[in-house]
Amino acid sequence: MKYAFCVLFALFLINTNSYAQTIKSFSDSPALISIAEFMEDSASDMKTSYRISDKKLKFKDTSTCQIVPKSAVLKEVESAVKKVLRLYPDEELPFEDALNDLADYLVDSSYKKCVIAGSNLVKEVSSVYFFNGSDNIHVKVDTITLVAE
Repeated sequence: MKYAFCVLFALFLINTNSYAQTIKSFSDSPALISIAEFMEDSASDMKTSYRISDKKLKFKDTSTCQIVPKSAVLKEVESAVKKVLRLYPDEELPFEDALNDLADYLVDSSYKKCVIAGSNLVKEVSSVYFFNGSDNIHVKVDTITLVAE
């Protein structure tokens, strides 16, 4: 009986470890992908839309960027998603799972935060971009406001 218990315990540990997931990009998380696609799909119906991604941007000058804690990145993403959900509620959207996966993705305790803005005759785009010191984790939150319809 003692050996049966040890075998079952070992199988449980192996099975538990197989579910552990390391998020190295948004594409590793079905929940983050689902949220990002939901936000993109909703964009065409909104005067001001929001998008999230892990797209890497290149900066020549990061002197205007500021250091922020991991919590600021999570808060920025959560705020953008909630703004879309206020207009288009979706109870089946894996919101909590996406935030948990994002927290797993953000392994460092601090990030550089850069704000970029641009506009043309059709839209104004403001992007908040976060990246870590080793430049391998990137989170971009875009706010797109239509100027003319």
